[in-house]
Amino acid sequence: MPVNHDTTPALIQEWYRDRHGPCSYKTAQRVRNQLIGNSQSIQAEQFTYLPSYINQILALDPNAIARLRIDPNNRFANLFICPSSSRHAWQHIWPFIALDAAFTKVIHHYVLLVAVGQDANKETIALAWGVAPVENYEHWAWFLSNLNDALTGLNQSSTVLMSDRQKGLNLAIARLLPHATEAYCCKHIERNIESKYKIDISVKFWAVVKACTRTQFETKMEELREDSQEYVPSLCATLLTVIVLSITCIRYLTSTGRTLHFPPIDMDSEPQILLSSRTMSIDKLERSLS
Repeated sequence: MPVNHDTTPALIQEWYRDRHGPCSYKTAQRVRNQLIGNSQSIQAEQFTYLPSYINQILALDPNAIARLRIDPNNRFANLFICPSSSRHAWQHIWPFIALDAAFTKVIHHYVLLVAVGQDANKETIALAWGVAPVENYEHWAWFLSNLNDALTGLNQSSTVLMSDRQKGLNLAIARLLPHATEAYCCKHIERNIESKYKIDISVKFWAVVKACTRTQFETKMEELREDSQEYVPSLCATLLTVIVLSITCIRYLTSTGRTLHFPPIDMDSEPQILLSSRTMSIDKLERSLS
């Protein structure tokens, strides 16, 4: 069978078992590492090339922000990259950034930190990314500090930063970007509620999130209360924040008096955009919520 970086140890294990008999997962993993050069020593060697990698980026893209942080023991600590194309794009897209992290699929279990936005064509734009040993306050703070240097106007009330509120990110936002408007990812909120209370609230929850008037919000919240008396009070406060967030975004984006067409919330993709898919002016929305 052909083996490449997309081949998992489980696939090798299954292929061998079907043809030759039992094979442990650990053995299949060792075979995969040998075939594609994914051994720990080979991966560790790649870290020595990072200074040259940063220099090459800056040589080819002088306006990029590319930074490498080394710890006191002369070992890798953090990496941050924001291309000049992303810096330029930020000036022309909605002032909305989603922040998240994901584990890398390598032997050295580092975390990929990302900041993404969305343009008027509903296309996702990777604004910046970085690598850290773990997801915590220290590494998010370093990432956000560099992000603030790279993107003009980040620390303003008109800029919305969406996060999952976990592992030091919310604290880093509060300390590094105190003037930005913080929002919470409704997809994560939904998952956390369903995981904690073992209740399926998907349909009614998203009906509340998508409400774009106070009347609609209260009606949908009442329907949600019928099924979820335990946690609705705290959830209500979070969802009211979503409405305030929508007003903040619309006030900034409609400074020219134009009516905006917001993208629909896509339940199957992440990050989730916490804005209504309806079209309305800021005056109409504010009147409905007054």
